[in-house]
Amino acid sequence: MANDYEKALQGLEGFTHIILLYHFHKAKKSELKVKPFLSEKKMGIFSVRAPNRPNAIGMSIVNLLEIKTTENNIELIFSGADM
Repeated sequence: MANDYEKALQGLEGFTHIILLYHFHKAKKSELKVKPFLSEKKMGIFSVRAPNRPNAIGMSIVNLLEIKTTENNIELIFSGADM
């Protein structure tokens, strides 16, 4: 068994997409209104793709391309992440 989570991943190969939740561990406290790149006016933080967010939690829906399992490791190969 590659690791303790191998059983939890069984059946995942039948899906085309997965949801990734992640923590912006280097994010600093943000302002609630920011000026996005290539814009002249300030917008609310939740309407732009700024990494510094009030909750520091991100989500991406990505294309699952492949699941590689070796004796010591499981790799999920995906594309389309915007993190």
